[in-house]
Amino acid sequence: MKAGKLIIGTMVGSLLLSTAASYADVVYLEKFDNLGGDAAISTVGWFGNKTAVGTAYDGSSYSSGLIASSGDFMFCRDHGVGTLANQPILGWTDEVVFGGIGIVTNVSFSLQNESTTENIKLALKVDGSWYTSQSVFNNAVSQQMSVFNIDVHSIAWNGLDFVSGSSLFEGGAVTLPVSGALQAVGIFDASVTPGIFGSYSIRVDNFMVEAIPEPATLGLMGVVSAGLLLFRRLAI
Repeated sequence: MKAGKLIIGTMVGSLLLSTAASYADVVYLEKFDNLGGDAAISTVGWFGNKTAVGTAYDGSSYSSGLIASSGDFMFCRDHGVGTLANQPILGWTDEVVFGGIGIVTNVSFSLQNESTTENIKLALKVDGSWYTSQSVFNNAVSQQMSVFNIDVHSIAWNGLDFVSGSSLFEGGAVTLPVSGALQAVGIFDASVTPGIFGSYSIRVDNFMVEAIPEPATLGLMGVVSAGLLLFRRLAI
C-alpha cells in the first residue's frame, strides 16, 4: 500500500496544480508607466534593497539604484559602480497581498537590460519566507526586449536570506510551497555588474502575477481533502 499512497499523493498534487492553473487570475500587473520623469520606485508601490547588508532604499536619488524611469520601465541606475559593483540587489512589491492569494501559478515580465549576461532571478515571499528561482533570465540582445512567462511550480528554487538592514544573500535549494499566502514578488540579482556606461544595467517592465484567490484555493483544498479521505477508506 505504500506504493499506492505515493502514486495517489502524486496524483493529488498534480491535480491541485493543474486545477490551479485553470482558475488562475491576474492578481497584479505593473507596467511602470511613469510619464513624469525618473522617480522613486516607492511611488509605484515597489521597494528595494542593495548590497549584502541589505541597506534599504527607494531609489529617490541618482545613485540609489532601482527607480521608476521616464522610459517607462524600472531600472537599476549606477548600482554597478565603485563600491556597489558586483553586489546583490532585490526589488519587490507587496501589493499582491490584498485579496488573499492561495496558489501562485505564473509570473511574467520583460527585460531590456544593457547587458545580455545580467542574471535576473524571480523572487517570491510565501508565508514569511523568501525564495529565488534557480533559473536565470536575460534578454537575448542588448537593450532589446525579451519576454518571460514562468510557471513557478515547474522550476527549481533556492532560499533567500533577506532581512532589511541585516542580510541579503541567496541560499541553497529549497521546495517552493504548493500553496500559501503570497506576500511579495520581485526580482533578484546576486551580482549586479556595471554596464557599458556604468549604469542602466537592469531594465524591467510588464511585471504580472497570476494566482488563485483564496476562496478558490479553499475549494481546491476541499477537493484534495475529499480525495485523501476516499483513499483512506479504500485502503482500510
